[in-house]
This record gives sequence, C-alpha cells and structure tokens, in this order.
Amino acid sequence: MNSIVYRASRYLMRDALLRRDSLYTIPGVVAALSFVFMCLGLSVDPQGGDASAYLFIFSFTGWVSAAAAHKELQQKGTRHEWYTLPLASWEKTIYRMIPSLIIWPLVCFPLIWVGRMLAVLVFALFDPAHHAGFLVPLYPPGVGDALLTYLLGHALFYFGGVYFTSHPVGKTVLASLGGMIFLSAIVVFSIWAWSKLRGVPFGGFDGFSFPLGSWRMFSIGLSLFTSVWFWVLSYFRIREREARGV
Repeated sequence: MNSIVYRASRYLMRDALLRRDSLYTIPGVVAALSFVFMCLGLSVDPQGGDASAYLFIFSFTGWVSAAAAHKELQQKGTRHEWYTLPLASWEKTIYRMIPSLIIWPLVCFPLIWVGRMLAVLVFALFDPAHHAGFLVPLYPPGVGDALLTYLLGHALFYFGGVYFTSHPVGKTVLASLGGMIFLSAIVVFSIWAWSKLRGVPFGGFDGFSFPLGSWRMFSIGLSLFTSVWFWVLSYFRIREREARGV
C-alpha cells in the first residue's frame, strides 16, 4: 500500500511539473471563481437559499476536467510519450482521476464558502440590516445529492475523455443525451405495455406503489454501479488504445 501511495504521489508531482503551464493559471482561476461565487451570493441568500448555481459550476468544471484528464490521447504528437510512461494501465486510469475526482471537490467547496462569506461581508458593509448572521455553512444545501450526481457525471466524462479522440466534452454530452432519450423511451414503452397488460389507462398506477425510501436506495445504488461501470470501461479503453497505439 505504501509503495502504491508513493508511486501515485511521485507520478502526480511529475505530472504537475509537465503541466506547469496550467499551474500558472491556478491563482487566476481561484480569484475568478471566488468572485463568481461572491456575485452568486449577492443574487441569492448566501446563508442558504438556492444553491443550484454553485453546484452546477462545481459539477460542470469538474466534468470538463475529467474529460481532459488524458488530453495526450487527443493529440497525436503527445500520444507516444503517454504510451511510454512507466505505469500500468490501471495506474494511468486511477492516478489521472485523482485531480478531478478528489482534489477538485476538496478545493471547490471551500471556494464556494469564501465567495458566500464575501457576499455576506458586502451585505454587512452596504446593507447591515439585510443579514443578521455572519457565518454561512461550509457546504451549501443539497451537497449530498450533488456529489452523487457528480460521481456519475465524472465517470461518463472521464470515459468520454479516453474514448473519443477529439472534442470529448461535446461528444460526451451528445452521447449522454442520446442515452437518456433512449432509456426514457424504454421506460415509457414499459409503462405503456404494463398498462395494456393490466387493462388500465396509460400511466394509471392504481394499486401500484413503490416505497420512497426503497426508490431512493435503488437510485443511489444504480448511480454508484453505473459510475463504477464507466470507470472500469475507461480502464479497458486505455488498455485497448495502448495495445493498438491509437
């Protein structure tokens, strides 16, 4: 275990040095996001209120980062260097997940908190009667469900990043929308067929009930299973591309 952690830390440090041009933009990105979150806090209640905008920014930026985790595979001139890295396929799969899957959530939510606190301070300076309290919770409302959605989206975009050779974000979005439409059609057809077999109007669920708690557990389990499934598919796709050199 210690050797795995050591190899992972060395690889991530080496990877960061190779991408040091991206590191130079981090202070600017942090300042920009803090300003954006402060502006959002000025438009909604920073101590509660609607957190959907915060969570959307968190999710989408993390998903784009996941799709770009293996950007060498999308550039012909850098693929050879990536293939010759002294790492196993599973290590390449897991180590490149760490920045978008673990580091980004740990960084983003404190940034959201900073932005919301700045909004509270602005209110306190210009409108002292607007907010009585000065502390906001570290995590906005609905963060649990947002993280579950983030995991699923991360797995999809990460797979898109290793599967598609160009424009992985746009192609992943289109493929996901197509998959959602296809699954929705299957669900509608299943309900229609069930209604016909039961002899009830289309969509009539008299006598049929599904406990809310059981449905929530089912949806959580399905989301986690689908996330792990696409991460595993990413590993096999990386092995395939290594073997074929494409």
